[in-house]
Amino acid sequence: SYLDAMAGPESDEEFSLLLNLPPLAYLNGSDDDRALLENTGFSHAGRQAYAYVLHRAGIDSFDWVSIQLYESYSRFLHETTRAEPQPITQVDALLNRVESFRSGYFVNLPDYKRVRIHVPLSKLVFGVANVWADGKKV
Repeated sequence: SYLDAMAGPESDEEFSLLLNLPPLAYLNGSDDDRALLENTGFSHAGRQAYAYVLHRAGIDSFDWVSIQLYESYSRFLHETTRAEPQPITQVDALLNRVESFRSGYFVNLPDYKRVRIHVPLSKLVFGVANVWADGKKV
């Protein structure tokens, strides 16, 4: 028997197959956030690229879905360290995501229009950083 897993999305309703885009939280953030992206040249973010697979294959095709909160310049890091007017706590940011995946969120997918992606709590796994995270980009 196989264990099938999916590294799920950490984005918004926008969809793209490209994985070389700037992270939206920083692109749409403060002048300092945009300058940080320009100075580092970071452009390795996706836009719901995995949501298409989740929708097309169906959630029952996967044993679990892992949401990776530790990737460089993630929305999670932005919300908990850089967001204005004030960052939220990591606990609140995590609980917001749990609720979003549990209740479902919308994504605009080609050929399907606006669809709801839902991940049951029994299949939801979060990936978090350990000591290598620097608190700025990861």
